[in-house]
Amino acid sequence: MPVCHADADSFLQWLVGRKLAPTTVNKRIQVARSFFSKMKRRKLIEDNPFDGVGMLPIF
Repeated sequence: MPVCHADADSFLQWLVGRKLAPTTVNKRIQVARSFFSKMKRRKLIEDNPFDGVGMLPIF
């Protein structure tokens, strides 16, 4: 079952719901985005589901 953009958004909301620091949430999104980018470069997937997933503002 492929991961889609809605799954990536759900992952972001799940992280936010765990009340993690914005820096922690952003780092985990960056790691996931990087992982899927590498999969896309290797032609294992067509699209990166984490492209377009926003980052949290850090104050």
